[in-house]
Amino acid sequence: MSAMEIYGWFCALIGAATAFPQLFKLLRARTSAGLSLLMWQLSLSVNTAWLVHGSLFKFWNLLVPNAIMGACGALILYHISRDRQIPLLRAFLLPATIFAVLATVDLTLGTVVFGILISIPQLVGAIAQFLVLLRSRDIRGVSFPFLAYSVLVNLVWFIFGVWAADAALMLAASSLGVMTIVNCTWWFLRTKGLVGPLGSKVEPAVQPVAEPQPELVAAS
Repeated sequence: MSAMEIYGWFCALIGAATAFPQLFKLLRARTSAGLSLLMWQLSLSVNTAWLVHGSLFKFWNLLVPNAIMGACGALILYHISRDRQIPLLRAFLLPATIFAVLATVDLTLGTVVFGILISIPQLVGAIAQFLVLLRSRDIRGVSFPFLAYSVLVNLVWFIFGVWAADAALMLAASSLGVMTIVNCTWWFLRTKGLVGPLGSKVEPAVQPVAEPQPELVAAS
């Protein structure tokens, strides 16, 4: 086994656990507040498309983690749908459609086109999560360990993409990594009370009202 293959499996082991913190948070908190439905729909479609890409180029280190992440993503999407009473067909139709498009592109147009296109839903998903963090008053369902861990995962995969000269992987990991850093930063600012949800008004401090002093009645 070459050094690149060993490092690839290292990336696979790290990447396979990406969605675990968010799944655990969702199950523990029993709320999907602050989570972007669109992000997890797009994430599921991307994970399944990477399965096809990994199988085409015999990159088992891409195939295995994306199979695990896809399964976790499907569970997260199921719990979000149940929490918000969204029909499952409506929740899973978009991921299935985007997966079909991405897989077809990878099979017919090659890795560069696939890399550009697969970066789009990943980036849109990360932006969608940012918008929810920006606007939602309740973000209790968002896992910071998931956001922080995702930054690390995208970094190690970007390094592997450079090493393996895989343009698709470099494009996807770099774009998603930058947006994930933004989400981490905004989550921190929100939870520390440094910023509030978009559109919220800061209540002015209430000034104490001085009690009226009783008038002194001059003695006659």
